[in-house]
Amino acid sequence: MDGIHPRGQAPRHSPSTACRHDTPKIIKEFQKEVLELLKKADTIKEYRKKQLEALELLEKYKKQIKQGCISREKLAYTSKPSKKIEDYKTMNRNKAALIKYRDKGSEIKPGKKIKYIIRNSNLKNRDKIALVEQESPIDINHYTKLLERAYQTLQPNQTKKIKNKKIRQCDIEANY
Repeated sequence: MDGIHPRGQAPRHSPSTACRHDTPKIIKEFQKEVLELLKKADTIKEYRKKQLEALELLEKYKKQIKQGCISREKLAYTSKPSKKIEDYKTMNRNKAALIKYRDKGSEIKPGKKIKYIIRNSNLKNRDKIALVEQESPIDINHYTKLLERAYQTLQPNQTKKIKNKKIRQCDIEANY
């Protein structure tokens, strides 16, 4: 159920993106911080105020990503590929990362943990990712969209407004 529950309580469920094992730490931290903020609300009025604070928190995290203030370790996707490089049919992130590891002299066996960041999510080749320890720019758009999706899992009523970035207290109140 969206927003305040019938008993007047904020949702206490675990967001879907935080449950994924490959979600970057920064997204998990953001969602945890938003949930902690929202669960402090005891009334609908307090919840509305907390929603505005959550939106401010989203903007803070997005700004930190744009300014390069988030460590690559916190931006990293972690995965355990189940195949060898040659067994992948398409150039997905795991295959791209395995190629990068091989290129630097590390042969990764299936089931071993790998870490990578997104350089350019639009590319179809191995340059779409970079290993955490490699110096390269990050795909700021990818990570800010990931934050927005994470926010939307906690604030489903705000989906359309977040894209327009014109959310005000009266918009939140209109949803209740």
